[in-house]
Amino acid sequence: MKKIFSLIVLLAGVTVFTSCSDDDATYSPIRPLEISSCDTEYEATGGTGSIVVNTNESITATSEAAWVTVSASGRNVSINVAANDKLTGRSSKITLRSASGLTADVTVTQKGHVFGLGETDLSFRDVASTTYVDVEHSQNVTVKSNADWIKAELVNNGQQLMVSVPDNEGEDPREGTITITVGDVSDEITVTQAGLLLTPAVTFLSKDAKAGFTEKVSVDHSRAVTVETSDEWLTAAFDPADDASLVITAAPNDGERRVGEIVLTSGSKQEVITVVQYDYETDVLGVYYFVYQASGQWTYTPVYLSDNGDGTGSLSFIGSPFDTFGITIPLELDRENMTFSIYNLTELTATYSTDDATYNMMAMVMGTNGSSVYRYNNSKLAMVGEFSVDTDGTFYWDTDANDQLDREKYEFYAFRLGLTSGGYEGYAGALTSFIKPYLMK
Repeated sequence: MKKIFSLIVLLAGVTVFTSCSDDDATYSPIRPLEISSCDTEYEATGGTGSIVVNTNESITATSEAAWVTVSASGRNVSINVAANDKLTGRSSKITLRSASGLTADVTVTQKGHVFGLGETDLSFRDVASTTYVDVEHSQNVTVKSNADWIKAELVNNGQQLMVSVPDNEGEDPREGTITITVGDVSDEITVTQAGLLLTPAVTFLSKDAKAGFTEKVSVDHSRAVTVETSDEWLTAAFDPADDASLVITAAPNDGERRVGEIVLTSGSKQEVITVVQYDYETDVLGVYYFVYQASGQWTYTPVYLSDNGDGTGSLSFIGSPFDTFGITIPLELDRENMTFSIYNLTELTATYSTDDATYNMMAMVMGTNGSSVYRYNNSKLAMVGEFSVDTDGTFYWDTDANDQLDREKYEFYAFRLGLTSGGYEGYAGALTSFIKPYLMK
């Protein structure tokens, strides 16, 4: 927005006591000196003028203000008006007196100076740029920047301010000011520059796609971006029709899951998109570590995840000592959402025998209120596993209870292999409890 300070403001209430023959002014009716001519109006820059008195007598001249100096010679008075550093106009009285006592008062007026800026807020992208700001002024202008990355100088005979900024290699925006001073009045231009922008919509991409895939990823960037990939099977390039869309292509994969990287570089900034390509049948299913806490320590036992192809599957314990019991836990398997569910109180085919009795095993979902551990007589309660892939290609199934657990009172604690003579009522104890379990491959 253009900003112009007051241009001309003359002081009000000034009485002009005499007139010049060539000027419109009032004069004193008491024993006046006759003025032949006089210069009474001056620009803000100041200047010189004169008063010519119609008399044969010698005269004297005095000024009431220091910014107006006068000197008399014969019937001529020389006037020197200093520059006005203020925006408001001003006036002063000059008193003339002849040798015989005739007098006249002449009022001199001076305009306030002009000072205006075409803009007081400038915004730049992160790249090097130059712009121009119009400057109106009636006196000398000084320009000062408070930031070394902002260059400002007057050009075009002082009528414009040229403002330049270099590339901003930082991620954060920056701000500075330019102070422009005319006389004793100053104003500021605020300069802001955006930070270097390079932001992909995702930095990790995992796909169940043995046959290969093509995926578009949005990338916000403020300048040119170079693209490099870590492996031949992985390619990436910006769409020629949309420079904010990165097209990622993975070739078919006949082997095990693989991990690649796409490196994006713009200026001093770099971002990496990690890509994991895997196959559900050969990579997701199969052997995992079943990791859990026991006696305050993390430990694990191997298990095998199977898919029956009908929305169900199983988790079989294949490592010592659990393999001796033939423990296989049925589960619901949602391939679309990559989750599994093991339901509370599900009885297993595995058994456990003591000297006195033989018990069936059953799956149990345990909760805690922070001080005690609880079991539940609710067959809709389930431990749910949710699949994820880490940036190094590691597979995880993180577990938690479903919405059947009262979260206001409890949190998921453990998966238990319980012993029972028949359902919840026949509960006889636990073979073991797997505290805070998850699957890892």
